[in-house]
Amino acid sequence: MFLARCFPNSPEPIYGIVAADGSATESAYDPIWACVGHNNQFQILPGAVRVDTFLVRGPNAFDEIKQQALGVTAGVFRLTLFVASVPGDGAPAAPGSLGISNAFVVRTSGSSAP
Repeated sequence: MFLARCFPNSPEPIYGIVAADGSATESAYDPIWACVGHNNQFQILPGAVRVDTFLVRGPNAFDEIKQQALGVTAGVFRLTLFVASVPGDGAPAAPGSLGISNAFVVRTSGSSAP
């Protein structure tokens, strides 16, 4: 399997933070990537283990007119990785639930998240 990364020498894979229920609710923690095309994805061999630590921050986007952050900051989310079965920029995503984390809860002060 191959994990996408933003630049050929980026130390971590490209990731997203999405609502765990699969809704279109926008997560305030979903990073905005500005990447280059390349063919140097991380290769994960069968039986291998990879451990990454992600510094998740948010909100990552703002409505300048309303002076408000975009996306929800509290709730149940999942971390997603782009996993492909072949190398190369633009390779199709691997089938199934590869690249989707277990659900996790984010609570902020004053939130009523589960």
